Amino acid sequence: MVICADSISNASTRPVYFGRLLRTDDGGATWRVTKLEKFHSASGALWKSAMDGMIERPSSYISTSDGGMTWIKTPFPTGYETVSRLCVTDDSTGYLGVGVRSGDGQTDLMRSSDGLEWSVLLADIPKGRRVVKNGRFMLILARDAVYAVDIAADGSWAKLTRRCDSDGIDAGDDGLSCFANDILVTMRSGGSMMMSMDSGCSMIGRLRDPLLDYLHVNRMSVLNRLFALNDVVYLAFGKGQIAKGYVNATTTGIEDHGDILTNPPYPNPARNRVSIRVGWFVTVAPSVITLKVYNSLGQEVRDLTAELRSRVDGLSSTVTIDISDLPPGVYYAVTRAGRDLSTQQIMVQR
Repeated sequence: MVICADSISNASTRPVYFGRLLRTDDGGATWRVTKLEKFHSASGALWKSAMDGMIERPSSYISTSDGGMTWIKTPFPTGYETVSRLCVTDDSTGYLGVGVRSGDGQTDLMRSSDGLEWSVLLADIPKGRRVVKNGRFMLILARDAVYAVDIAADGSWAKLTRRCDSDGIDAGDDGLSCFANDILVTMRSGGSMMMSMDSGCSMIGRLRDPLLDYLHVNRMSVLNRLFALNDVVYLAFGKGQIAKGYVNATTTGIEDHGDILTNPPYPNPARNRVSIRVGWFVTVAPSVITLKVYNSLGQEVRDLTAELRSRVDGLSSTVTIDISDLPPGVYYAVTRAGRDLSTQQIMVQR
């Protein structure tokens, strides 16, 4: 196993960037750690075996054939501004990448056996968001259409097919897409997660989940990475936060009503006071939102609607609840806006 880590540490007030290669040959019992300044500004690594790997940098590649002990720096091929790595071929004999030509900006699908020499598989492929399913299949979500690219197991040939027309919503670089098995999953810049059962020709969503609702209601735009292992989808967002969830043919939770979210109370459990933040989408007017607290018998113990509406800040409001006189137990903060309802549990301790 080989792990590449690009990290940042603070020495006094000056940030220090460094990279490390961690390698184990005994199932993790022992690790060999190599510090490599070459990893600075690296944007991704591909390994076709435990010994052969390559790392993309702003203007070049570095490659190794001895498990990271030594590295060779290679500039991008002549005539290309960049060559972005895609994946390893299905039979693990080579690498696939996309090159952008100097001058006319033409985009080519390319293959390399060693990360040093590159050849063109498909010239002038459509521009758009590229979503790699595996070493044999890739989608291109373009402005005008959705294109499929079928690739030979060894990367010796590739075929481009136009699948269907597109509205272009997912063609830009302001969102993220990946495959969870055969399902295309897309996270849009506004925080809406969609899925497609037919490789991008029709989108279903948005998917509902407390975290996804939070990202959507708060217009979360700092989305760093989206990837999947089988039907488990991982989303990296904000500063070092990672979330996961299942997406498959039985996934439910499609949006069918308004957009509000009651965030988890803090602190929780609590003794005297607890704060709750409520967020909503632009289509919801604060004047229709109510916030009330109920005990485990369904009896109302607090009506915080007036305070919530008086503390509006953009598309959210934070209220502090005095719970010092409430008996210990479980309570529920319930936010309503029309047909939409969002609930969080509060634990009161003494």
